[in-house]
Amino acid sequence: MDDFKFIWYKSIEIGVPNIDDQHKELFRIGRHIHQVLLRDFIGIDTDQLLDIISEFQNYITYNFYEEESLMQEISYPNFLSHKDSHSSFIKEINSIDYNNLHVSLKSLEKLLKKWAVEHLLVDDYAIKKFIIVHTIL
Repeated sequence: MDDFKFIWYKSIEIGVPNIDDQHKELFRIGRHIHQVLLRDFIGIDTDQLLDIISEFQNYITYNFYEEESLMQEISYPNFLSHKDSHSSFIKEINSIDYNNLHVSLKSLEKLLKKWAVEHLLVDDYAIKKFIIVHTIL
């Protein structure tokens, strides 16, 4: 997963424009984090690190809220397990050690990669399949 570069592909979209736009924004944040890490934090001060971490935490929380609203609206059958997955992820990102922001940013990048590969491409893709099947019927 180390070679994951947060490149957006149309095939990743779930077909709900506002959710897809949110996922694109999370990929943008992931690329920003990746670039900061590649530059070994050169030119980044503590306040900027806090801003990056806060932006990620706030945006992922917003995205999960929007996804959960969508799942309720369409009566998605796996809503509770998907919501539990969101809750677990939120707990992970909220356990950031603010005493070592460099390590925390590395951890966030790893978590965001995990989210992209395991959650977006599996769990969120299942929402896409549900929408497609129920639109056809």
